[in-house]
Amino acid sequence: MAKLLKLRRGSTTEHGSFTGAEGEVTVDTTKDTAVVHDGAQAGGRPLAREDMSNVSSASIAGQLATDSIATTKIAAGALPTDVTIADANISGSLTIARADIVADAIDGTKITDSCIDSEHYVDGSIDVEHLADNSVDASSIVNDAVTGAKIADDSINSEHYVDGSIDTAHIANDAVNADKLASDAVVTNSIVNLAVTSGKIADSAITNSKVSASAAVAGTKIAPDFGSQNVQTTGTISDGKGNVRSIPSNAQGGAYVAVAADAGKVIYISTGGVTINDGVFSAGDAVTIINNSGSDQTITQGTNVTIYNTADATTGNRTLAGRGMATIWFASAGGAYISGAGLS
Repeated sequence: MAKLLKLRRGSTTEHGSFTGAEGEVTVDTTKDTAVVHDGAQAGGRPLAREDMSNVSSASIAGQLATDSIATTKIAAGALPTDVTIADANISGSLTIARADIVADAIDGTKITDSCIDSEHYVDGSIDVEHLADNSVDASSIVNDAVTGAKIADDSINSEHYVDGSIDTAHIANDAVNADKLASDAVVTNSIVNLAVTSGKIADSAITNSKVSASAAVAGTKIAPDFGSQNVQTTGTISDGKGNVRSIPSNAQGGAYVAVAADAGKVIYISTGGVTINDGVFSAGDAVTIINNSGSDQTITQGTNVTIYNTADATTGNRTLAGRGMATIWFASAGGAYISGAGLS
């Protein structure tokens, strides 16, 4: 009958404090493997099982020499992500699938200079943040490539325009208003003849400072009615008869028949007297007569004319003594009043 051989045994913990005799074999009941002792090392040396299940991968890796595993021994997909393959160990063309590349694994240091061209960019992927300052010059832009859709809102300012590049065709209708014009920017030669009509001038826009001192505003440009506006001048105000602060003189040296133009004047007569006829003057007119002599002169009341003496309400011809002066005011074309000094 066969003999049964049993060896001393114990757990891994118990082996840790046990030093077996040289050549002695014990059994580790935790690892379920034999342990060989040398009489010196506590715990001895556990033997590997046939299935290697009690040997760690680190222990195996530590025993492998450089280049000891041929590529034929490595199954597809067997290498973990932390394994590095040196350039010297790569031969022929190496294909790396997109799925094998970790996100953000390829940075600038992994890309050869000048190897990326337009076919590698996704349409619309290059925005402002990806462009270095001053990196795009005219030679980089295809003719007519920059359309309105390529320009961000509010991105073009005055520094981007070439001097003189904006002409009339580039300015939208009604785009230029008063706020867009610098002071004194619009000069005479900038305005087309007859282009400024009254409709183009804002109410109250033309002030005194806008009118040149030598502008010579024609009388036809001033409405007849000044309203309540005061008229002030350091010069002379004149009308058809002359300076309005003076009474124009009509000097006569013989018998004289007054005419409509004498309204507002002085008939300065030295002899022959003055005749006032009907229908010559209008209501509101006034004529002054001065006797430029030392002798009496007659003021004759013409046919169908009634001249009232304001001193006594009598009518008829009047005598104006030498150096005398009388004024006739007309209430109508044929009715008037006369008063003065030296009048009888």
